[in-house]
Amino acid sequence: MFAQQKDTVEFPDGSVTIRKLSWKSLEKAKEAQSITAATSLRAYGGDLMKALRSDTVNEAAKLHAEKKASQSEQVKARYAEYDREAVLSKGIDSWSYGELNPERILELEEETADKLHRAILDLSLPPIDKEAAEVIQGKF
Repeated sequence: MFAQQKDTVEFPDGSVTIRKLSWKSLEKAKEAQSITAATSLRAYGGDLMKALRSDTVNEAAKLHAEKKASQSEQVKARYAEYDREAVLSKGIDSWSYGELNPERILELEEETADKLHRAILDLSLPPIDKEAAEVIQGKF
C-alpha cells in the first residue's frame, strides 16, 4: 500500500540502500525529465518546430510507432522517462560513504549514478512484462 520497500545495491567499496519511490516522486521525476527535454528542443529554435510539423516527419513518427521496439529498447526508454537527479535524491535512503546530502549525490560517477537510477526504478515500477522483468533482474 505504501512505498516502503527497500533494497541494497552493493559496490566494491561499500553499499547503498535504496527505497521504492512513491507515485508522487515518480510523477515529479517524469515531469522534470519532460522539462529538460522541452528545454533542449527549444534551443533548436523555429526550424525544428517547422520540421516537426512537416508531413515527412509525421509519417516517420507513425512508422516508428507502428514498429515494435525490442525489450531492451523498451527498458532503456523506460529509464529515460525519469530524471536521474530526481530519482536519486528521493530513492537513495542511506549509504556507507559518510554523510548523505544532495551535494554528495551530485558528485557520483556516471556509472554509479546510472546503476542506482536503474535499480531504484526497477524497485519502484512494475515490470513491462514477464520477459522484461527477467532482463531487468539479470542486470543486478
